[in-house]
Amino acid sequence: MPPYDLLIRGNIVAPSGVIANGWVAISGERIAAIGDGDEPLANPLHDFGSSYVLPGLIDGQTHAGSQFGFPGIEPTTRSAIVGGITTMVDMPYDEPRPVDHIDVLDAKAAAIAKHAYCDAALYATIPSVPNVDDIHALVRGGAVAFKISSFENHPVRITNEHTLTLLEALAETDIPTGLHNERSGHREGGDRAVYGPGTHSAGRP
Repeated sequence: MPPYDLLIRGNIVAPSGVIANGWVAISGERIAAIGDGDEPLANPLHDFGSSYVLPGLIDGQTHAGSQFGFPGIEPTTRSAIVGGITTMVDMPYDEPRPVDHIDVLDAKAAAIAKHAYCDAALYATIPSVPNVDDIHALVRGGAVAFKISSFENHPVRITNEHTLTLLEALAETDIPTGLHNERSGHREGGDRAVYGPGTHSAGRP
């Protein structure tokens, strides 16, 4: 048996620079070795000649489930692969329910395992009134980050008080939080409505 499952030849774009006439050896769907010169045994061997072999890209903000629910995973990941994206990080605002509870996270992870063409990492979020136990369960369940919005959250916004609840719950972890730091409808601290594209920058200093 060859020691590697797959070998790819070409001009390999690596962190240190381009390896001319190089190769990448794959074992168990992971890069096992990179080099040049005589390649190790592998079956199959894909030789791309002088073409560049690029690392897969990471798309850090996709919305596979935001419009069609979990069935959106299949076309989103197919499109990702065609575009050279091998890992996506999917937002939590899915239909019909956002990823704000461990049951939803588990169901989405199962759907990805069944339907995805690329690797995926998952954001979680919180409801308008968060439960700290749910936050910890989502972290244990594998959420790589949380995403919240101060102007809407499917469809209600997260207040400053509940933003603080999330941040305090995550303080002892290495899980980051993404925040749409905007307020819709009114200026912060005022009561005058702000509408139209001309007011966007003034309303969001």
